[in-house]
Amino acid sequence: MSLDVSVISQEQVLKIFAKGEGHFSDMKSQQIQPGTLTKTLSAFAKADGGELYIGIDELNSGTYQWNGFTSIEEANGHLQALEEMFPLSTNFKYSFLRCDGLSGAFLYCEIDKTADIRYASNKIAYLRRGAQNLPQDTAEKLDRLKYSKGASRIRLLTASRQQYPIHWQPSSLLSKLSLRPNQTLGFENKNS
Repeated sequence: MSLDVSVISQEQVLKIFAKGEGHFSDMKSQQIQPGTLTKTLSAFAKADGGELYIGIDELNSGTYQWNGFTSIEEANGHLQALEEMFPLSTNFKYSFLRCDGLSGAFLYCEIDKTADIRYASNKIAYLRRGAQNLPQDTAEKLDRLKYSKGASRIRLLTASRQQYPIHWQPSSLLSKLSLRPNQTLGFENKNS
């Protein structure tokens, strides 16, 4: 994956700040530990994806300040967390953004929704709700998460069929409908 560095305008920076944090976007200080960052990555991968900005400090609720990396190498731990969470550079894109008049660059990441569950470095899956990452740390929560991803659907359907087998006997159905074998219901199939 190539390492892109793009220059954006101060107007674009203000638009990013105005977007704020929510279900599809999050802003993190460059001081965030890569292990902590994986919680947000896990949550975005479960949700419909999202945008992550690393190198933006939140001063107050909804007030942000550019605090970019002075060198790209300072972000190596964060990039490693991305690569470990999404091997083979799948399900994410990233680039560094610079702005004339502001020092350093911040790391911009686009996280795509994944077909499977991605676990944070603490071995817990997270769910994105609003601007928060909720740990899925009980068996029930994890089962719901697996079901919503489709991972448990076949297992659940198979288990329910084993518990409640369906015994279909055509003769008993025909007698309940008061029909004889080979009797028609008075309509013809025009497709045959």
